[in-house]
Amino acid sequence: MTDQRESEFRSLYQEQFGFVYRLCVRMIGPHSPDIEDLVQEVFMVAYRKFDTFDGICKPSTWLYGICWRVVAQYGRRKKLEQVFKRSENDQRVEEGTSTTTPEDTLRERQMTDLFYRVLDQLSFKKRQVLVLYELEGHSGTEIAEMVGCKVATVWTRLHKARKDFQTRWRKHSLMNVSLVVDRAKELPKEVAL
Repeated sequence: MTDQRESEFRSLYQEQFGFVYRLCVRMIGPHSPDIEDLVQEVFMVAYRKFDTFDGICKPSTWLYGICWRVVAQYGRRKKLEQVFKRSENDQRVEEGTSTTTPEDTLRERQMTDLFYRVLDQLSFKKRQVLVLYELEGHSGTEIAEMVGCKVATVWTRLHKARKDFQTRWRKHSLMNVSLVVDRAKELPKEVAL
């Protein structure tokens, strides 16, 4: 790579690091210990392929494609590990420095975990469009360019993704409520709500 291209890549890295990081977090969840590794992998692939980037599309569009492929490969690798190892993944415990109560922190973490579990249940194409539109704030036209489909297809996938997400969210929410009610029934009457 020439010095000029090297400088262009450094600029790209500095400008797009936040976008790639947020995208990785939204794809695999905020509590994954592998986020930094995935971001690094995305930029390593981008560095190797930078000579093929012609600037016709926006840099975020180009990096988005790389990011989705890297994360998809990561997901396949993780599923294989689960099948063969059958072990639980360790999660980092984040220490909060805010004034929220431990109950609030736990509730927020549970809701975040539930959100990503439901999101993870969507098909790849639905999740892809939902993340880009709802979480990243891209327009339908930008998403169509990023994923390589028609704008009408983006809107169809987004509609189906929202509907599927809401159905799954309600199902999980009802399961959680019934679990709390069942546990409350098991408590002595003096303690039960």
